[in-house]
Amino acid sequence: MIFNRGFVAVIALMLSACATHARPTSSILIRRGKPTISYDAPEKAKAKSESKPSRAPEAAVDPSVDRSPRLLPDSGVTVEGTDKRLGQALTTLKAAETVSNHLAVAAEYRRLRILDRAFDEATLALKLDHRSADAYEQRAQIWREWGLPQRGLSEAQRAVYFAPASASAQNTLGTLLQSVGQPEAARERYMHVIELDPAAAYAWSNLCYLSLLTGNTDRAIDECGTALRQDPELLSARNNIALSYAAAGKMDDAREELSAGDSPADAAFNIGMLYLSLGSYQLAEESFRLATDLRPNFSAAQTRRRQAALLATRKN
Repeated sequence: MIFNRGFVAVIALMLSACATHARPTSSILIRRGKPTISYDAPEKAKAKSESKPSRAPEAAVDPSVDRSPRLLPDSGVTVEGTDKRLGQALTTLKAAETVSNHLAVAAEYRRLRILDRAFDEATLALKLDHRSADAYEQRAQIWREWGLPQRGLSEAQRAVYFAPASASAQNTLGTLLQSVGQPEAARERYMHVIELDPAAAYAWSNLCYLSLLTGNTDRAIDECGTALRQDPELLSARNNIALSYAAAGKMDDAREELSAGDSPADAAFNIGMLYLSLGSYQLAEESFRLATDLRPNFSAAQTRRRQAALLATRKN
């Protein structure tokens, strides 16, 4: 559980918001590493809340879509031939051109960050069934991952239209609304997710982060606490409650949450990142030193330790 640069930026933003009562923009999200916002509902939640599966008619593959294998850089081999999960999904799709099989291939391409192919496969699914909520939802998620949430908003709205009882589709729409700066509309969607699936810890985590972004740290802590009671292993909720405690000035509680994982080295690194964001450079350096002592090949901690040491020297 290692936070990236986005973690530093968000904590600094939250702390400044608490000091000035400003309303930070809701477009600032952690997009890499362990997400602070739960973008996609867990598979078990999707299975529980989806509408009836689409019955796709037989149809030919669209010849306008480039389906040639994707070469890996400077290797002469293809990702389709080297990634087992993608290869299996493509084999299944070749045997049966169905909506669900196209979407399974799209999901594997998304996992590999080959988003153009993922979008093509979701589009092919829609050619088989123009009412497929799952296909619209995947395309909305891909637009979001491209950094163009405004383009994905209509796709997410179509997903909800065709599957209003889908907690997953409602959550995706909430994330898009949040990304385009509509926090209250996003909150309504997350609350609707909880109505559809009372055990949706990821929705409580998203509510927590939304409260944090709008400066309500007390509510954020309560909402993250609910998420963690429902799912103690939900890392986004663990990250969010640490951010909330830090924004509220409860540093001991924030450190305790960051230390809750299985890896002492990662915990020391995360605490160092927290200190780094707060300008406590000497404490940050000590935390990064501990991380490298615990894991000598921890290159990220080594880099951050040097950075913290340099900043501490400049501060003095």
